Amino acid sequence: MEICSNDLRPSIVKDSPQSYLSLMKKCWEKDPLKRPSAKQICEILIEWHSDANILLELELNKSELLKDPYPDNVYRSKFINFTSFNQDSEFDLEEWHKI
Repeated sequence: MEICSNDLRPSIVKDSPQSYLSLMKKCWEKDPLKRPSAKQICEILIEWHSDANILLELELNKSELLKDPYPDNVYRSKFINFTSFNQDSEFDLEEWHKI
């Protein structure tokens, strides 16, 4: 929740390709309507696949992009046990925050 409420974002990897940075920042937009849709992201990736300059830029920076800057799993999803959901019951926000 802190990621959403405090605009918490991972640090940007040094010397990241500009094309990658641009897409990443668009995906970080606070307003969901300003973020690219999954379809738009696919279209961008398809464009990149046929653009020799972008492919070269990504290839030159591949080793930096593949490094894990967060080995302590700060930005990784966590498994949540979910066995059942009763749609008639009220949602308990405090219980949800304990997860």
